[in-house]
Amino acid sequence: MSQLIRRTENVPSPSRDPQDFRPQAGAARLGWDDREEISLPGMLQFVRRLVWRRAWLILLVAAVVTGTAGLQVLTMSPLYKATARIQILPDGSLVLPYQEVSDATVDFLATEAYVQTQKKILEGRALAGQVAQRLDLARSPEFQSQPHPGIPLSWLKALRQAPKVLFSDGSQPDPAATTIDTLMESLEIRQVLGTRLLDVDYVSHDPNLAYEIADSFVQEYTALELTHWREVAEKTAGFLRSRMGELRQAIEASEAKLNDFAREKGILTLDEGQEISLRKLGDLSEQVTQLRARLTALEARQEVLKSAGPDSLPMNLRTETIIDLENKLYQLKQQEASLSARFGRNWPARLQTEHELAEVRAQLRQEREGVLKQAGQEYLTVQKNYQQLAAQLERETRKANKAGEDLLQYSLLRSEAQGNKDLHAALLQRLKEVTLTSSSEVGNVRLIEPVGLPRSPYWPRKANVLMIACAVGLLFGLGAAIVMESMGKVVETPEDVERCLGIACLGSIPQFRRALHLDEVQALGGGSPQQKAQVAPIATGTADALGWEAYRSLRTALLLSSSGGPPQTMMVTSALAGEGKTVTAVNTAISLAQAGIRTLLVDLDLRKPQIASIFGLEEGSGISLYLSGHAQLHSQLHSTAIPNLSVLPAGLMPPNPAELIGSDRMDLALKLLGEAFGAIVIDSPPVLPVTDAVVLSPKVDGVILVAGWARTSADSLRRAKGALWSVGGRILGVVINSIKSRSPSYGHYMTSYPRSKAS
Repeated sequence: MSQLIRRTENVPSPSRDPQDFRPQAGAARLGWDDREEISLPGMLQFVRRLVWRRAWLILLVAAVVTGTAGLQVLTMSPLYKATARIQILPDGSLVLPYQEVSDATVDFLATEAYVQTQKKILEGRALAGQVAQRLDLARSPEFQSQPHPGIPLSWLKALRQAPKVLFSDGSQPDPAATTIDTLMESLEIRQVLGTRLLDVDYVSHDPNLAYEIADSFVQEYTALELTHWREVAEKTAGFLRSRMGELRQAIEASEAKLNDFAREKGILTLDEGQEISLRKLGDLSEQVTQLRARLTALEARQEVLKSAGPDSLPMNLRTETIIDLENKLYQLKQQEASLSARFGRNWPARLQTEHELAEVRAQLRQEREGVLKQAGQEYLTVQKNYQQLAAQLERETRKANKAGEDLLQYSLLRSEAQGNKDLHAALLQRLKEVTLTSSSEVGNVRLIEPVGLPRSPYWPRKANVLMIACAVGLLFGLGAAIVMESMGKVVETPEDVERCLGIACLGSIPQFRRALHLDEVQALGGGSPQQKAQVAPIATGTADALGWEAYRSLRTALLLSSSGGPPQTMMVTSALAGEGKTVTAVNTAISLAQAGIRTLLVDLDLRKPQIASIFGLEEGSGISLYLSGHAQLHSQLHSTAIPNLSVLPAGLMPPNPAELIGSDRMDLALKLLGEAFGAIVIDSPPVLPVTDAVVLSPKVDGVILVAGWARTSADSLRRAKGALWSVGGRILGVVINSIKSRSPSYGHYMTSYPRSKAS
C-alpha cells in the first residue's frame, strides 16, 4: 500500500500491443441460425430444451384444444349416416340384347366428364326439391327438429350469422328454399376414386330419416335419368321416322333415274373390257406422274450443271473413279510440295511427281466431262420418254372418255341409289333400337348397394376425437412454442454462444437456491438477502458442488484464456441490465482470491453501484472520488474478511461517469493497481444502455461478457460484441449465468457431480 502513496499521478498509461484488441482469428460473426451440421441428437436436444422451457404454453394450448373438442363432442347430438352406392354407365351405352358394349373403347375423359355431370345433378337443388316434396319434409317434425351442433360450433355459427342478422332487411325466407338448403347441407355425393361409382350419403340425427332421405335421392335420381333417356329416345325416334320418309322418296327417285338412263343408253352392265381400259388408263397416268417427277429433278440438276464446270462437279454426280482420282491428286500435291520444300523444284523426284499430277488432272477432267455428258443424255432420254407417255395418256384419256362416259355416269347413278338404300337400312335398324329403348325400364344408373338403416352413430366418436384433439393440441402448442422461440432467440448453451458470437463460452453458472446460515451472512457484512444468496456460498466455501465447480472452472478458463499469460485486469459486463454481471464479478474475484492470487474487486458501475452494499461498506468512499481528483487512490481501498481479496467501491455517483472512466486518471489508476495486485476484476455497467463499458474496454486486458440464461437475446449479444470490438476491446469469452439446475441445458452436470459441499 505504501507504494501506492508514493506514486505520482502523471504516469502515462501502460502501452499495449494493438494486436491484443483485434478479433481472434476464426471468430467471424455468425448468425443465430447458422448450423454447421444438423444432426438428430442436436434436434432432440433442441426439442427437449424447448419443451422444458415452454411446457406451460404447450400444455395450455393442448388443454384448450382438447377441452374445446371435449365440450363439442359431449354437447352435440349424435349423427347417423345412410349410404347408397350407384354406378353411372357410360353416356348412351344402354345395354340391349343386340348392342355391343365395350368399356375399353369408351373415352376416359368423356366418361369422367359425364360422371362429374351426374354428380352435379345429384347435388343440385332441383333433385333436392323433388325429394323434399316426395317426403313432405316441410311439415316433417323429425326433419324440422335440428340437432344440437355442440356449444363451440353453436357459438361459431352465431358469430357467422351475426352480420346477416345485423344487415337483414327484415324479409322472411321462403320455407321451401329453407327446406332445400337444410336438406343439401347434410347431403354428400362422393365418387369412388378411379371408378364410375358414386356414394350418396345423408347424415341426420334420426337414423330412420337418414335412411328415407338417402333412399329417396337414389329413387328420384333413377326416375329422373330414366325419364330423361325416354324423352331423348322418343325425340330421336321422331327424327329418324321423318328422315326415313325423305330417304324413301330419294331412293325411288334415284332408282327411276338409273333405269331411265340405262334404257336410253342401252347399258346393261360394266363389261370386262371397260374395266381393263380403265386400269390401263390408271397405269399410264401413274407412269406419267413418276416421269414428270423425275424430269423435274433432272431439270433442276441441269440448271446447276450449267453454272458448274468440270472442276466444280456436284457431290451427287461424283463417281467412285472421280473420288479416287481426287484423292490421288490431293496426295500428289502434298508429295510435290514436300519434295519442293526439301530438295528444290529441279529435283528429279519432284519433276516426276509433277508429271504424274498433270496426268491425274487430265484423267480427272476427262472423267468429269464424261459424267456431265452422261447427265445431259439422261435428261434428254427422260424428257423424250415423258413426252411420248404424255401423248399416249392424252390419246387414251380421250378414248376412254368417249367410250366410258356413259358407263361412268351409270355407275354414279347406281352408287347413289345403293347409298340411299344402305342409309335407309341403317336408320331403320337404329329406329328399332330407339323404340326398344323408349319402352325399356333400364336407364344409365345401376344400384350397386341399396341404402341400409344405420344402427350406430356416425359422429362423434368421442374417444377418437379426444385423442386426435390432444395430439393436435400438443402439435399446436409445440408450434406456438417454436414461434415464440423464434421471436425471442435467447442464449442457453455454450453451443448457442459459439453460433451466436463465434467466441468461446468460459463457463455456465447455476442458480443458487438455498437458505443462508448466520455465519454466511456475517462473512460479507451488509448486503441484501438476494445478493448474499448468490455471493455468500462462494465466499464462505459452503456452496454446493455445482456452484463451486462452475466458478472454479471459470477461474481456470480465465487463467488459460491468453497464450502470453493470464489477463491481469478483467472487466465484467453484460449486454443489458439484470443479467448477473455484478454477482459474476464478485464471485469471480472471490474464486481468484481463494486460489492464492492477490485480487482487487473494483466497482466501476458508477451509475448503479452494488459492491459496497454487498460487502457492507459505507457509502461515499470509492474510485469516483479519485477519478474526480478529490481523494488519493490508496485511501479508497478496503480489505475484506476473505483472504487475498480487497474491494474498491464506486463511491458517490458522478454526473459524468463516461468522462471519468475515459480520463487519464483512469489509466493511471489501472497502472498503479496492476503493480499492487495480481488480478483486478472490474464490475462495469451494461454495454448497450450506456457507453461506460465501451470506453473502459480498451484499457483492460480482457472483457468477460455475462449472458443471462434464457434471458439474453442473441441479437443483444451480437450488438454488445460489435460495440466492444469497434473500439478495440478484447473479449475473453462469455459466461452463461443463473442456469436452472433442472434445465436440459445444465442437466448433464447433475449426473456427473454429487450434491455435496465443496471442501
